Amino acid sequence: MVGAYIGLDVYLVRANALRIDPDFLFVALNDIEAVRQLRASATTGALPRIPKQALEDVVLPLPPLDQQHRIGRLAKLAADCERLSRARTAAETRLHTAAISQLLRTSA
Repeated sequence: MVGAYIGLDVYLVRANALRIDPDFLFVALNDIEAVRQLRASATTGALPRIPKQALEDVVLPLPPLDQQHRIGRLAKLAADCERLSRARTAAETRLHTAAISQLLRTSA
């Protein structure tokens, strides 16, 4: 990726599947409250960073595992719906453009 920098502040977050659903963890870490906590811990500078300790200390809700599975599945379905909606919009735009182009060619 052009313009990207890699440094020491790249952390692998691996969920213990017996305690937390990985898809739920993704949702929880992207929740507005978790993001607020992480931003509050970010250092300032040319390249802001989130210290590893801040990631370890972030407070996340932890519902029962079956509920985590449902939340994770819903998040995946919502992402799929969003992706399909964008694809549909792009296809409709291409179709409309082609139809208008065809009409302009035949009406001349």
